[in-house]
Amino acid sequence: MKSDPYLERVTDTLRGATDIAIRNQSGGDVGLQTLPTNISDILHKIQIILRNESTTPWLPIQNQGEGMQSLLIVFLFQVFIECLLSELYASGHEPILLLEEPEKHLHPHATRMLWTYIQKLPGQKIITTHSPYFIQSVPFRDLRLIKFTTNGTEVHSLEKRFSVTIPPCDGLDQITTPTENKIRYDSTLETLTIVGNLNKKMYRKLLKCYGEHKDRRIAEQSLSDLRDRASLYISEDDLRGLETNAQRMRGEIFFADGWLIVEGQSDFLIVYAVVQSLNKDLDQHGISIIDAKNNGSPHSFVRLARALSIPWQSVFDGDNAGRGYIHKIKNLGYTPAQIIDQCHSHQAGCLEDQLISDGFHDDLCEILKNLGVRDAETLSNAEIVEKLKDNKSDYSPILAQKIRSNLTIADNQLIAFQTAIRKLCP
Repeated sequence: MKSDPYLERVTDTLRGATDIAIRNQSGGDVGLQTLPTNISDILHKIQIILRNESTTPWLPIQNQGEGMQSLLIVFLFQVFIECLLSELYASGHEPILLLEEPEKHLHPHATRMLWTYIQKLPGQKIITTHSPYFIQSVPFRDLRLIKFTTNGTEVHSLEKRFSVTIPPCDGLDQITTPTENKIRYDSTLETLTIVGNLNKKMYRKLLKCYGEHKDRRIAEQSLSDLRDRASLYISEDDLRGLETNAQRMRGEIFFADGWLIVEGQSDFLIVYAVVQSLNKDLDQHGISIIDAKNNGSPHSFVRLARALSIPWQSVFDGDNAGRGYIHKIKNLGYTPAQIIDQCHSHQAGCLEDQLISDGFHDDLCEILKNLGVRDAETLSNAEIVEKLKDNKSDYSPILAQKIRSNLTIADNQLIAFQTAIRKLCP
């Protein structure tokens, strides 16, 4: 085999499968067993053999685990591209790779490595997956969320360009020409395409173009539709931040049927406890909790949820910061009624203020005392709040355990959390 550079190249390519499966730590290797009856039959009679460690026996592919078999299929595709594509097809052809759940039977680290490898393959790749580890590094614009709804199958993605069919009219060329390709009109296809948002100024200019047009009503409806769809656009800057933070959450949020957006880690832990105290099951309802401050910004996640048609609820502090988050969400185009329905605040102020107001004073004093805060019982409510803020990562898991130990939480405790939870988990 070593005397044949072609087969040697095939072996080197397939060896990459062991690099992913065992991260090249145990001397794994791949070989080819050939039965050379004649040259034309060699490839049909090759058997792939491999071993995971230098001290283990060589085994054929059919005796390997399903994860390794799946990996070898991917690497065989690379062999096809490198060794056969140029010989079998004319120049200019590109391969299409279709993979169904290639991460099956692979551990998380191998799954992440697999994506890194697949993205380097030439051609178009269409991959279905249920693995948050696989998609956590995939560029968001490459993702397609497929949902089965009462209206049929829906596909959602983060588009950069938005198009609409609209009749030609005088003056349209003057508006679309000098905009550096951000908005273009194809008169042959009668298609108007915009990159990014359709701002109010441009929208009004386009409407004015059709002011006396015979198809004015059709044009106005088309432009309204274009404006609404373009409002789902997420800028590259926002997307970079979301992509970075999604890696921390393992990409789980893209498989959720709904999001509960809270501010920080303390909210995250306590809201989980409230869920259990209410005898609700987030996994049963497909709900993910996002502590937005630690992963970007709340309004960015709301923008992402809207673009991907993911239902959401949010709970923020009733202070200036919390009101600021709600204001930014409102500026995304949500109506006052939608804000009331989906954005909830702790009426007493911050989370710690609300905990004291809802009757957790004694529990919090006991927790602070156990954390080494002197004279915790004599502190004023304002002082307790400040001490809690200084010990967020310490007090919140202890309080969460106390809440979980209750069979039910009182109707008048942590109302904002309860309201959001019940809307997502009826």
